[in-house]
Amino acid sequence: MYGPFNGELAAINEFNQVHDQIKIHLNQNLQPVPSFYWRTQIYYVHLFQHPLYNNYVGGTDQATIESIVQLKQ
Repeated sequence: MYGPFNGELAAINEFNQVHDQIKIHLNQNLQPVPSFYWRTQIYYVHLFQHPLYNNYVGGTDQATIESIVQLKQ
């Protein structure tokens, strides 16, 4: 048995507490799919001081979607 107080989750929590410019977190955007169970086990690391951190790195598909789907003001 593991949880936020032991194992990997505790290690990630301890790491995040002592590092201001680097954070690790579980991807919460991907929905579990039976044949792709590993999708719920993907973690991200944010390197806030990286010179390209605020640059968009996706393809043109995302830009096209964002140009079509906009919130009304």
